[in-house]
Amino acid sequence: MTNPCRFRAAATRVRPYAAPARIPLSFVYGETAYRGLPEELFHPTIRRCPADANLVCKQITGRLPDGLEVRVEYTEYQDFPAVEWYAEFTNTAAQNSPRLRQVRLIDEAFRGENPVLLHSNGDTVTYEGYQMLRTAVDEEGLHLQTDSGSPCNGAFPFMRLMTEGGGYNFAVGWPGGWSGEFRKTADGVAVWFSQETLDTYLLPGETLRTPRVLVMAYDGDEAAGRHQWRRFFRQHLLVRENGVPLDPMHVMSYGGGGVEFTLSTEQNQLEAIDTFLAKGFRPDIWWIDAGWYPCGLKWEAAGTWEPHPEHYPHGLGPIGKKCAENGIRFLLWFELERVTEGSRLDREHPEWMLYTTNAEGETDWTRMLNLADQDCLRWAIDRVDGLIQEGHVKIYRQDFNIARPAAYWRGKDAENRAGTTENHYIQNLLTFWDTLVERNPGLWIDNCSSGGRRNDYELMRRAVPLHYTDVGYGVHPEKQQQYRVMFEWLPYFRALCMNWDKPDGSYGQWAMPDDPPYSDAFATYASLAPALDQKIPPDCSPEEQETAQRMLAIWRPAAELMLRGDYYPLLESHKHADRWYACQFDDPQRGDGFVHAIRNIRAEETSITLFPHVEQGAEYRFTCMDPPREMTLSAEALSTHGLSVSLPQRAGVVWFYQKKVPAGAKEPAAAKDAEK
Repeated sequence: MTNPCRFRAAATRVRPYAAPARIPLSFVYGETAYRGLPEELFHPTIRRCPADANLVCKQITGRLPDGLEVRVEYTEYQDFPAVEWYAEFTNTAAQNSPRLRQVRLIDEAFRGENPVLLHSNGDTVTYEGYQMLRTAVDEEGLHLQTDSGSPCNGAFPFMRLMTEGGGYNFAVGWPGGWSGEFRKTADGVAVWFSQETLDTYLLPGETLRTPRVLVMAYDGDEAAGRHQWRRFFRQHLLVRENGVPLDPMHVMSYGGGGVEFTLSTEQNQLEAIDTFLAKGFRPDIWWIDAGWYPCGLKWEAAGTWEPHPEHYPHGLGPIGKKCAENGIRFLLWFELERVTEGSRLDREHPEWMLYTTNAEGETDWTRMLNLADQDCLRWAIDRVDGLIQEGHVKIYRQDFNIARPAAYWRGKDAENRAGTTENHYIQNLLTFWDTLVERNPGLWIDNCSSGGRRNDYELMRRAVPLHYTDVGYGVHPEKQQQYRVMFEWLPYFRALCMNWDKPDGSYGQWAMPDDPPYSDAFATYASLAPALDQKIPPDCSPEEQETAQRMLAIWRPAAELMLRGDYYPLLESHKHADRWYACQFDDPQRGDGFVHAIRNIRAEETSITLFPHVEQGAEYRFTCMDPPREMTLSAEALSTHGLSVSLPQRAGVVWFYQKKVPAGAKEPAAAKDAEK
């Protein structure tokens, strides 16, 4: 467990927000601006909520004389210098409330010299996404805003404010449109976050809530902020299975030969599992994606949520049982929120549909299921829960291929009620997920939105992004840029082993018949992540089978280190095929790690010298499995001369290492703690 004493200095920079008047919340109600919940206005009460030894949770509730109740859920982390909170507004009066607007979280200044914000544009579902951006914060300010209601599209809800000697990690939890601002002031940097649009009165008995915001202080340089966040992610955010954070996962599947899984059947799924098992593969996850329901061989036609009666005459239970018998987790794809014209949901419950129209006033083929409706929410919970239980599903995969959800929400808002449909929708989305997990102990959730457009802090507290993007599965330099952001902030994700490179050194935008095989060694070297899908077909050749299994032996120990180790990008990720890519994962407690290098398909340099993170005075025994070789280098040699790596074009290498402390040298305290 992380030693809280390590964070004492940083913790002094996390404000004592638990005092009601200091709650980092501001809003305008009627014609009055409020900040915090001052005693003389709100007469707040504080109730301590049940929590574990590493958390202090408080519920702070205050009420204005006209009946507006404000409740703040506030959490302090005892093992990290971090606090988080969100607020709820309830109208307890018998009539509509005054106008509520400009609801902001934080809305105060953080001290620090020479501020620079490390941030990203997130997953834009284009090749311009997942950029790592560094922006100096000045008096003009930096405004962040998501695109059309997708919380990771155009702005990424995880960021780091870096100043001299330390800084702050921020996370925003809101699976919709949010905005924020960083502006330099005389006292430091003023920061605020909010739901992008909320300007409304409250109906009698109505509750609206804010985004959740986390603030974490850290001491040291940029790497110190990164290490602290990744350790926090593993300790407090990463989904747990039987109380333990997720291990690396090997994914396998077989679509049946159609588009997506539209030709998947009970027979070909069971046969594929048996074939893989006979060949020595034992996946952690068996994946069935879009198309298992009646859709006319068009997976996009969603809204009839039942197994295809001809393809799965006995339902999905036989698949789930087969997986359970072999220690495999059964993952099943859903996209409940998107409903297409003519589907069963569209026909039977038009009152639950949200619509958009084109310039001619014609309703779009795609509707959005209105989870803000309580009857709809109850139906969704019962229907999906039933399919999960009937199918023995262990991983609920939720996709969301609606590019502009804000347009659907805004179309439903009543006059002078901007943002209320989105707000209730998101509250019920969280209830939907939480209820599924409560009803199905051991179930965990894979979150997707045409890839990674909805991986905000609130949903990442409940799910993992196994499919973090829809872009560039086989474009290796593009993936390297994406990994740079993911390893920084959301270090549990799945990689797809694909090659879209051409003989002339160019890349295609999608898979083509003449692409190199997915299961060659380079596809795996270019796809190392905590979860891995090698895209091996059941009828793979003996050579493909041998290569896949050889690379799995390298991937699994590397993936385990990706989760428990600190991450060091050794080269900048430029997403160019004519450059090298390299990174390091190092566990300072156990003294092991690995260095990963790739010579991309057009990189001219035959070798490169890397300077990995080392502990002075130690020796490092390096081991490579492909081909087998070993070497021992001192920290001094690595710091002075570096680690030289030579590779042919289109090749990769993983050098594992174990730190050795010479006899008579003082053993680091971290190593002693690890032994205990």
